[in-house]
Amino acid sequence: MRFGISSPAFCTTPFPDMLESLGGDFEVWELIGEHEHYVPSLREKIQDLMPSYDIILQLHLPFSDINLASVIPEAREMALRFTIDSLVAGADVGIRSMTLHPGTLSSVTWRDRGWALEIAKRSIRDIDRAAKERDVRINLENMPFGKFMLGNTLEELLYLIEGLDEDTWGLCYDTGHGLISGQEDVFLDSAELITNLHVHDNHGSEDSHMIPGMGCVNFDRIVQAYPLMRSESIIFETNSLHEGKEGLPRLMKMFE
Repeated sequence: MRFGISSPAFCTTPFPDMLESLGGDFEVWELIGEHEHYVPSLREKIQDLMPSYDIILQLHLPFSDINLASVIPEAREMALRFTIDSLVAGADVGIRSMTLHPGTLSSVTWRDRGWALEIAKRSIRDIDRAAKERDVRINLENMPFGKFMLGNTLEELLYLIEGLDEDTWGLCYDTGHGLISGQEDVFLDSAELITNLHVHDNHGSEDSHMIPGMGCVNFDRIVQAYPLMRSESIIFETNSLHEGKEGLPRLMKMFE
């Protein structure tokens, strides 16, 4: 069991500065591969700096302004390019665990969810080939409930990775998203499918990334299910480094 941190807020800080500021508090950093942390632009820096730090990198593949379920071929190709380029660059610097969002509905496809799911499924097959070639594991993340969100149920995520190798594909269970979508028990009853765990809290209506124990997520149930998961890391998704360091002792106590 390793405790890690991740936050979209980190992406505005240059990689060397962010790495230094994490200090020795966390064993894992799940890098969100956006903006300052777009991995294809960081290969040399990561290779040069990481040997000096006792921290493991995971990668959250890009998701801002790209959509693996887009009905526009050029837009889907762009999403695939950003995703696969990041996957390849991450593998080149030794990252072996990567998290992926399944794509979104649009103002066209929200009336036909199956259409968007089928496009996302095709995209995931393209990503699968790149992941297998580089011995990377992809953790497909559950999304919170919402009109434009794909993958907010276990059923949809399993459809998207249907028939794919379980050594390459698993699920990233996000505790806050599970609460919002009303899927906590469904996912935790299938804990053996979970290969990465994102932990944070909320009150069931907004993805607020609160410190665990400050909201309504059933962490007793998560702790009970954790030994059945295939996740070696518990990633605290936080709003800031300050909140991450403040919440870490609480999180570690929950899982002791």
